[in-house]
Amino acid sequence: MQVLITATSIGGNAGPFDIYQDFDSYATPVATGITRSQILSGYTVTVNDAATIVRLISSGICTNTTNITLSGDITSCSDFTANNIYLKVNWFDSGSISTPSGVTGNSGYCGDNVDEYAYVTVEFYKNSALTIPFYLSNIRVLGQSSNSLGLQAVGLGANSGLSTGVLTNDQSSVTFQSILYESYLPDVDQSNNCSSTTVFAGIQLTFGCTSISNVTVQQNNTF
Repeated sequence: MQVLITATSIGGNAGPFDIYQDFDSYATPVATGITRSQILSGYTVTVNDAATIVRLISSGICTNTTNITLSGDITSCSDFTANNIYLKVNWFDSGSISTPSGVTGNSGYCGDNVDEYAYVTVEFYKNSALTIPFYLSNIRVLGQSSNSLGLQAVGLGANSGLSTGVLTNDQSSVTFQSILYESYLPDVDQSNNCSSTTVFAGIQLTFGCTSISNVTVQQNNTF
């Protein structure tokens, strides 16, 4: 990936600079002899996609070292669809609600209807190792309960639903406070005996862009 390095001010004795990346533990410079004026004007350097830190080392009179932490930013649909984005989805039990089913059979009352809910966070990452976050701005994330996703419980689609608002301030995750993920429904069969059905639900995400083909659920943590 390409990284634009720009400084607003640099001491007069600093530079020239050698630039390293943490991908190879700073073993080999990716650029050498970069002048003070180049950095002040903005210097673009190519580093490995898995790099998370770029290090500038002044090799002149001043030998200071400066580390720059890298992160991805998405501010438009064109950015969103042009990048590979990996999602980490975390599910946490947030309780259940029971309601009388009003169903009776030969063995008596069959039990309550029980709806189970989860607190869900979705995190966005630039790399499959889930170490470099993507920060989203002006991207609307929608969540919709869906009972067609089964146990996978996370999917991507083009349906609107529960809006969590527009991510306007470099957010790397969104949270859904209460998502229905399982319903237990007691019933009676044709012989008037108790039976039950369990329906699994989940969330479906929409990002307000026309194409989401490059989004991958890299890790789906359930409880």
